[in-house]
Amino acid sequence: MVAFFGVFDFAGLVSMFATGGTMAHELEKRGVRINWWAIRILIYGYAGRYKRIMLEETGEVSLLFRAFVISTIVFYAALAAALIVGKTS
Repeated sequence: MVAFFGVFDFAGLVSMFATGGTMAHELEKRGVRINWWAIRILIYGYAGRYKRIMLEETGEVSLLFRAFVISTIVFYAALAAALIVGKTS
């Protein structure tokens, strides 16, 4: 059962890194300096900046930001489920 949640955990992590990297690249194109060495730590701050810039430019939150939020929720929910199931087994 833990392996089942591990698959969702891995998929959420890969999706989170892919969408986060794409957001960082979009920010870089708009002149925001990105620290690529520390992106794993700073990605949530970059996501907030991306959301703010997109709201200013288009008036709505982009689908890329929504995909990042959903993949982050999937990652942390699957991680929590795997830890809970692993402790009870």
